[in-house]
Amino acid sequence: MANPIRRAAVAGSWYPASAEALAAAVDGYLAAADEGPPGLASLTAIIAPHAGLVYSGPVAAYAYRQLRHRSVDVAVLVGPSHFVGFNGVSILRTGGFDTPLGVAEIDDECAAAVAAATSIVRDHPAAHAREHSLEMQLPFLKRLAPQATIVPLVMGWQDADTARALGDALGGSLLGRNALLRGMATEGPDAYVSGIMDRSYKKVEPDMDLADAIPVLGEAGSCALVMDDEKLVGLLTRENLSEFLLLRRFGMQAPLASA
Repeated sequence: MANPIRRAAVAGSWYPASAEALAAAVDGYLAAADEGPPGLASLTAIIAPHAGLVYSGPVAAYAYRQLRHRSVDVAVLVGPSHFVGFNGVSILRTGGFDTPLGVAEIDDECAAAVAAATSIVRDHPAAHAREHSLEMQLPFLKRLAPQATIVPLVMGWQDADTARALGDALGGSLLGRNALLRGMATEGPDAYVSGIMDRSYKKVEPDMDLADAIPVLGEAGSCALVMDDEKLVGLLTRENLSEFLLLRRFGMQAPLASA
């Protein structure tokens, strides 16, 4: 029996359905991002948005441009579930994701290792059927690392225990592999949230529960400032908070949205 190929859910609506149009769009966003900061010396993970390409593409390009002139064997894609509520993390172990730029094949060996490392990673195919958060990464990935395989992971309820367990599982499963973790980025300072009104500082700890971290953002309004000593280095929002906590648990530091 042939390995299953997931059909693209939002091609033709969230991004162009033709290979030519999609490649041109991605290349245009990457070209515009060349005016950004210089490339990082090393790269283990990135954080990128997952809205429609016309909205997310100009921002995602600043992250994915870091893949230029790098070799990536496997990309682990971690994204939130927008349509299916469930406990744990859903994985697709075999097959691939269809895209206008070709099939992104699943690394079945790596996927099996991640699933074996923790019981919170399980088979729940329904979580992937309509989900766009991983699919929106593939145009950039196929353009910049076309030979890379993927491990697709959709997080259900994004609580601290799930984030910790997944971070530990990925840390062990990816050790020694030429891998990229999508959803998060490395090379940044510790995050200190600064209250806009009283200028008090609170550190976002790796083991902080999501329910405890959200009120910290509330003290600063809709988003919070990420500080390195007294230098403003980025923004923390409700949308990237769970991913930030996961990354911190994974033992890496992360820059966030530009302030």
